[in-house]
Amino acid sequence: MKNNHTLIIGGGIVGATLALKLAQHKMPVTLVDACPARDESAWQAVLSKRDARVYALSLASINLLEDIGAWQHITASKRKADYSQMQVWQLNGMGELLFGDSHDQSAAPEILGSMVEPAVIEHALWQRLHKADVSDYLTVIAGHKVVNMDWLGAQQGYRVTLDDGTAIDARLLVGADGRGSFVRQQAGIGLD
Repeated sequence: MKNNHTLIIGGGIVGATLALKLAQHKMPVTLVDACPARDESAWQAVLSKRDARVYALSLASINLLEDIGAWQHITASKRKADYSQMQVWQLNGMGELLFGDSHDQSAAPEILGSMVEPAVIEHALWQRLHKADVSDYLTVIAGHKVVNMDWLGAQQGYRVTLDDGTAIDARLLVGADGRGSFVRQQAGIGLD
């Protein structure tokens, strides 16, 4: 029997977004995240601290988050700041880029994107991961790390073993586990 299951290692913004998109398309997916699961009170403790780091989300990213049902949670949180202009410059002041039209003040500004803290995005994704409309196709395993990864061949795909001994077979394996990616290293994919 052909295994069409997808296994995503890493439950951050990229991994969770992909898992939700696949589940929406009725494709079986398992998402494994090394971080322990948080309940709503743990999330509120994280969100009670403002983060100076933000993502400048483009309209394409906002549309993707809206499509998977996470943007609505971000909007409801009131922890986003839309922007219609952006100025970026080099440290030495020699180069500069301006986005948006700052000259025509009479026209309503067109939104270029929105600034959102990472934890606000992660919380919105977490809220979506646990909704009934994706639960038939999505399995979330939190608090476990991948300790072994074996290629079983083109017909079977990969077998991944977690730190609790659980083995998961998947036709497609996605490494969304950050810059020190275990999946990338085990697959022998180099990095410059």
